[in-house]
Amino acid sequence: MTVYVDNDPTVAAHGRALLAGDPHTYFTVADLRSPSAVLNDHIVAGAIDFHRPLALIQAGTLHHVEDQDQPAEIMRAYTAALPPGSYVVLTSFHSPADGSAAAVLAEEIERRFRGSSMGMTPHPAWLFAVGLCGGSRARRTVSTRLAQPRGR
Repeated sequence: MTVYVDNDPTVAAHGRALLAGDPHTYFTVADLRSPSAVLNDHIVAGAIDFHRPLALIQAGTLHHVEDQDQPAEIMRAYTAALPPGSYVVLTSFHSPADGSAAAVLAEEIERRFRGSSMGMTPHPAWLFAVGLCGGSRARRTVSTRLAQPRGR
């Protein structure tokens, strides 16, 4: 089973329309900044078996979470709910700002997204999925990590 979660009404309308005929995929409207609300959502609770290993995918979402909303705490709440053997996939925008190829890629991604309807906001450069947490304000390249939550 797969459950997509988003709080944007337009995304919800399109998501529900696209997934209407799929008995294994669901969509619910919720705010990822409220892990308890997401995890207790009737669609999530009804579709996901929290007794079997899961994959939590936070793809291109956490850079929209402001520092004051405590993104690391949000991820801790989600990973604490995962059963043993689960995986976390996390992608977020980050720039090394060092003139490297990754920095050039980051500038290109920023240029493209700045003008799109998705927009971009600064965020902390952190990779919680592998236990790293930094405090710099960054926003430019894509960092992806796949890791099993610690202690699992």
